[in-house]
Amino acid sequence: MSFIIIILILFVFAYILFKVFSTVKLELPESTLKIAGKIFTENKNFFEHEIIVTLYQEELITLVGNQNSDRNNVFKNAVICLEKETNKIAVYIDTLRVGYLNKINSSSFVNFLKTKGFSERDAFEVDAVIMSEKINQWSVKLDIPYDMEKFRFDKY
Repeated sequence: MSFIIIILILFVFAYILFKVFSTVKLELPESTLKIAGKIFTENKNFFEHEIIVTLYQEELITLVGNQNSDRNNVFKNAVICLEKETNKIAVYIDTLRVGYLNKINSSSFVNFLKTKGFSERDAFEVDAVIMSEKINQWSVKLDIPYDMEKFRFDKY
């Protein structure tokens, strides 16, 4: 009888450990974003703004799959938003964080949000292209101007 109780206790303990350590962590911010609009440039499909993606190569490979050639372009829709915790502008593609805007454009984007009356939880869609430079080395460029002061947007 004591053997059954010990097995039952071990089973309950294993179940609790499994539940605690198997939680899935989402990439999206914990608070809900509101997609407020879409950002456009004067030069459509110019993709002149490269984002910082050094730490996000696995996420990019997840998005594009295994590509074996040297040069690949995958066009996607991205979402940019302010991460209040880090005070950076994060870039998400298909719910995965793939990088950040640089410091200069981050401050320009925050100024844009303030001057146009948007909240800090408002996000914007932008066109993006995921490009391979070498095999399994990916970069992301957004279809926003390098100078964030010169862009158009459509409000949703």
